[in-house]
Amino acid sequence: MRFGTYKDSYDNLPRMLATIVQRNTGSYYDVKQFPNPEGGPSIVQRVFFCLGPCVRAFQYCRPILCIDGTFLTRPVQGHDTDKESGLMVTIEFYPLHLLLLRVRIPIVGIGSWNVSPLWPDVHGRWCMRHLAANFHDHFKNKELTDMFKRLCYQNQQRKFNALWKLLDELTAKQVAESSSSTSTRTANPFSQWIQDKPKEKWALLYDTNGRRYGIMTTNIAESYNMVMRGLRGLPLVGCVEFIMYGYAKYFRERYMDISADLTNPSVLFGKWITEYMKTKMDKAQKHNVVSMGTRNHRFEVACKDRSRRGVRRERTVQECLIGNNGIIHCSCFKPQLLHLPCSHVLAACREVSVDPTAFVSLYYKKETIAATWEQELYGYGMVRTYIEPNVPKWYIPDPSMKISHKGRRKTRRIRNGMDEAEAGKRPKQCTQCGAVGHNYKKYPQNAVPGVAEAGPSGNATDGAPPSF
Repeated sequence: MRFGTYKDSYDNLPRMLATIVQRNTGSYYDVKQFPNPEGGPSIVQRVFFCLGPCVRAFQYCRPILCIDGTFLTRPVQGHDTDKESGLMVTIEFYPLHLLLLRVRIPIVGIGSWNVSPLWPDVHGRWCMRHLAANFHDHFKNKELTDMFKRLCYQNQQRKFNALWKLLDELTAKQVAESSSSTSTRTANPFSQWIQDKPKEKWALLYDTNGRRYGIMTTNIAESYNMVMRGLRGLPLVGCVEFIMYGYAKYFRERYMDISADLTNPSVLFGKWITEYMKTKMDKAQKHNVVSMGTRNHRFEVACKDRSRRGVRRERTVQECLIGNNGIIHCSCFKPQLLHLPCSHVLAACREVSVDPTAFVSLYYKKETIAATWEQELYGYGMVRTYIEPNVPKWYIPDPSMKISHKGRRKTRRIRNGMDEAEAGKRPKQCTQCGAVGHNYKKYPQNAVPGVAEAGPSGNATDGAPPSF
């Protein structure tokens, strides 16, 4: 086999990781094992490793950890069967290689788990998608779930309060309509359901000091699945090799994307922030700015009404403050929450001829992005292939995990409530034939034939003459 046998990969993996750590400064690995009751090689339970380039790159990243389990099958996640020995492997992979970095600044962990008891200096936040899935399990309404997501994303108090009130009314109506159902008989309106959940955990508006940087979900962590693509059926040695090559490609492509802009003085940020600034500057041209401060650069910014014209127009007014110490404030709270200037601040900066790029977080500068992806990763191929069996063996898989059932192994993850909450409208399904596209009322076998389809007797199923 290309990567050796599945059984030998348990013994080759620690040796392989030792070589990787030796060739990449700052890397680390650890093997959790326990003695074999029958004697002989130790039994591998878990393996952890992190790469030095990832640790060094993290010091240039936003201080956020999106914690989410990466779905893998076969020897690396869930329940799997070794082709040769019939062993069920329950090893899970979590992209937490950056957690070994010593925390020198406040870190935010976004996920469905509570990390605060483990690391007191970590500020935990909840993933909006996970909480929305819980909302959907409680109220069983896709439209209300989407409205709850809008509430989580709101950055203005006025809109937040209006959506909260609307959710209260609609959920109360939903509960009243579903009161006859046993599953929803004890359901409570939205305010009662959410009252025990701290707002700073799930609402962007109440995010203290903007620690989220606008990140509401763990989707960024799920983008890591691209690195994992193609390794789900490989031995452990093959998985690590794919991770190494995937990392090298990941770093190389992103550094080449930003390196072309390093010598361009007109480009200050990455592509996404550059597009963001352009969009907001175009929007700022339509705002009306009135200076209100005496000693301070304080302004009232009237936004253009999108739906009304003439005397019936209603303009929303935001208040902006541009401090002399480089700190900005806006009543829309976007600068505080996103660490980026909003269109209101850009309009105010235009009024007093202040460069707005000074208010963009350093994490979005092109130099910071280049420093993130310029790390070098060194392979292990020149040392050894790590596919041959070793003598003597150090590690083996757990024999107690052996399974006896037959059949095709799982290749797709199990769907859960989150998938149902984010799916589109459920298609019609007939309860009699099980077909999709119609319900029991439109079941073809129950359809009454028309006059043109009826036989001489008035019945389409026989050819008997009619009886008058």
